[in-house]
Amino acid sequence: MSLMELYYEHYRENARTNYWELEEKILPYGVKFETTEAQQAYAEKLRLKGFRDVGTLKCFHLFINIKTKRFGSPMYACHYALVNDQLYSAEEFDEILKEEEKKEIEKAGFDSPSA
Repeated sequence: MSLMELYYEHYRENARTNYWELEEKILPYGVKFETTEAQQAYAEKLRLKGFRDVGTLKCFHLFINIKTKRFGSPMYACHYALVNDQLYSAEEFDEILKEEEKKEIEKAGFDSPSA
């Protein structure tokens, strides 16, 4: 598994080619956590929602791609391209995820669930 799977939907199939020329790069969200336990619990929550883990380390961050339903954690302390170039709290990301799920429901032609 590779963190590149967060950025390129078909990275696994195209890794031995010029994958960056074959498809659009999709930026993940960066989410920060106060503890590694909170990060691990959130990763489990994502798994239960159907997100695929492409490489999670026990650390204080997760990168989450809503479009591909994948998540992982950074392996090196360096700059990564993220949505809005920022790290969100878990609570902020929960709100973003709720809005995206609501859009998907509406797009599918179903009524939005009542709050």
